[in-house]
Amino acid sequence: MSPDRENEYFSDGITEDIIAQLAKIRNLRVISRTSIMRYKNTEKGIREIGRELNVTTILEGSVRKSEDRVRIVCQLVGVDTDQHIWAETYDRQLKDVFDIQSDIAQRIVNVLKTTISPSDRERLQKIPTSNMDAYSLYLLGRFHWNRRTKDGLEKAIQSFDQSIELDPDYALAYAGLAESYVLLPWYGHWLPADAVPLARDAALKALDLDPYLGEAFTSLGAIKNWYDRDWPAAKVDFMRAIELSPNHATAHHWFGFFLTNRGHFKEGLVELRVALGLDPLSHIIYANYADALYFDRQLDAAINQYRRGIEIDPSFSYLHEGLGKAYLLAGMYEQAIETLGRAGRGEITMALCALGRDDDARSRVRQLEQSAGGDWINITNRAMAYLGIGDKKGAIELLKQADKLGAPWFMERIKVEPYFDSLRSDSRFQELLGKYGA
Repeated sequence: MSPDRENEYFSDGITEDIIAQLAKIRNLRVISRTSIMRYKNTEKGIREIGRELNVTTILEGSVRKSEDRVRIVCQLVGVDTDQHIWAETYDRQLKDVFDIQSDIAQRIVNVLKTTISPSDRERLQKIPTSNMDAYSLYLLGRFHWNRRTKDGLEKAIQSFDQSIELDPDYALAYAGLAESYVLLPWYGHWLPADAVPLARDAALKALDLDPYLGEAFTSLGAIKNWYDRDWPAAKVDFMRAIELSPNHATAHHWFGFFLTNRGHFKEGLVELRVALGLDPLSHIIYANYADALYFDRQLDAAINQYRRGIEIDPSFSYLHEGLGKAYLLAGMYEQAIETLGRAGRGEITMALCALGRDDDARSRVRQLEQSAGGDWINITNRAMAYLGIGDKKGAIELLKQADKLGAPWFMERIKVEPYFDSLRSDSRFQELLGKYGA
């Protein structure tokens, strides 16, 4: 509610910090930022929101920041009754913001009669930094990080770096830095060789400053899974992250998908369902949950999940890609062509060939070759197109190129991707599989 709209990142950051505080409490299930921010400035009522998120209680409020003062108004509302359970107004100096967040979390614990361990209470009272300028830059970094674009992630890194310059002991800023560097190669923006060493250093520094920071263990697990291919160590880090931050949806999400990609479908789906319960409107968790069903050949369930995810966010192309591949595996070739064509995926060639449209399939391969970039995402897409027209040698050569670039997500799921079934008896593909413990 500040007159300066540039302060919007500060309000969003306060929201995220209060979520993080409450998420430390093991006996509460707290919905993640991704899902709740969809209701920012919404006209929906409390009961409708509660029903959509499957929660019993909602914390709503406002933030007003002016120079070195901050005013936070918050109220806890019961979903069933639509009545206030507790309300408070905090009008303090900016330097008291952490005390406010801690007080809000502890008051909610008391009002909801939730038991809390001494260690959790101690973590609630911990002040992450005494430098308010460093804190504002950290919030700005989180604002940019949540955009998940190349520009957003690089601006997040800049903000986290500036925050660390002001407070070299700010563990959360290092954790944010690690999460930013981890995701840049995932989306094909940077090469792993450039980003991963920086991600690892930042995560280890965060844990050196705060050994109980679950977010940093989540990043380490991702590094060891996607880039190091050290799966036993990745599992240990993911489990430690969940132990420290049981409400951290990303930890459950990445661990669940890790298990699925290693072929442990039952355990992986359990973790992904937990992640979805904590972040029910997250399009990427919906997509990866549907992926897991697809990998496990539960095609009807996978198709339904992809469709539900698309209802949440029709613009998220990854969901359309997954739905198209599920259609393909189910033999629904017309639907696969429509969906994969809209998503620009190379797998469309297999559906075209299945319907006897070989010339169209080869034409699509030529189009991909002419517009191809040198990043691993384009290379793997071309590999899928080659495989669709039966060019196994060409597909494997492209997969090897992607492997040399350290392609994180496609190569980690090589063990379970049904689209590769026609390659599994090929010695060249078996050699590639061996690198992934498959």
